Parts: sequence; structure tokens; C-alpha cells
Amino acid sequence: MGIQELQKGTVYLQASLKAFELDSRIMEEKYGLKVRQIDYDNDADLETWMSIIHTSYDDCHFTVDKARKYLTSHLFMDNTKTFVFYEVTGVAVATVSIGLYKANPQIGGDFRIGVTQASQGKGYGRLCILFAFSQLASMGIKYGESAITIKRKKSLQLHYMLGFKSQTDLHYVANENSIK
Repeated sequence: MGIQELQKGTVYLQASLKAFELDSRIMEEKYGLKVRQIDYDNDADLETWMSIIHTSYDDCHFTVDKARKYLTSHLFMDNTKTFVFYEVTGVAVATVSIGLYKANPQIGGDFRIGVTQASQGKGYGRLCILFAFSQLASMGIKYGESAITIKRKKSLQLHYMLGFKSQTDLHYVANENSIK
């Protein structure tokens, strides 16, 4: 197995969500970002999401139909929601999706965190993660997981910095006190 194969590997992280508190009001007042949940039936919303994802991931090329299917028929999550973050200028700069694991709906997760290349380095990735898990916590979910491809080093670092711990037994609460 070479480096290329290893970089396709996935790291699973988990955290208690009791410390995650960040809602739309705080996002706007403190960080100057408006957050809006996209409508999966609205092609313009999906195109906005795709414009962020296509500049965030070098290996990701969606059409509107593929984006709709990917977001609404996720392989291992149900009840998905996708949010887009806008600067005060109205420019879409980041996105994150959340859902509940089919194998254990008591655990939620984030997926497809994306920040446009022009907006990277401003802390928006961190805000996406905090917002995503705050949304899950507001739904009564106590634990969150994230599956991150090894080559996405920034995302791995952010999750670890926010208190996530490595998870070896998927969809089972192994780190009840993982948030400091």
C-alpha cells in the first residue's frame, strides 16, 4: 500500500456535544456571517452549494442532480440539512451539512465542510464545525462524529482542537467526556 492509498483512508472522530453553542444570531452578531439552510428542491441553492464545494475540494465535481441526490440520499446519514454561510456583502463563503447516522440516530455528524479558496484562513472552517454540532445539540443529539479523509489535514486539526477524539468503534459512544 502506497502513500496514495493511505491518503484515501478515513479517520473517525467523536465528541460530546454539551459544549457546542453557536446559533445563527451569534454567527451574524459576532462573526458577521449570515447562515441559511438550503432548500434541496431549489436549483439556485444547490448551485451556490456547488460553487463552494467545487473550490474547496479538488476531487469533487457535482451537477445539480448529483448534488441533490448526494445531499438527500446520503450513504450513512438520514435527516440531512445543509447550511451556507454568507459574508455581509452577500457572497457565499462556506458550507456544512449535518445528519443523523442511520446505524445509530442518537449520534449526529457533519459532512462536506467547505470554504471557498478566497475565504480560507479566516476561521470559517472552525465556525462551520461549531455551528454544525450546535445544530445537532439543539436537536437533542448528545454525541457527534466526523469521518475525515486523512489528506484533509486542516479539517482533522480543527476537529482535534475542538476536543474531538479518535473513534475506533463507529456509531458507539466511546468518548462520553471527550469535550473539556
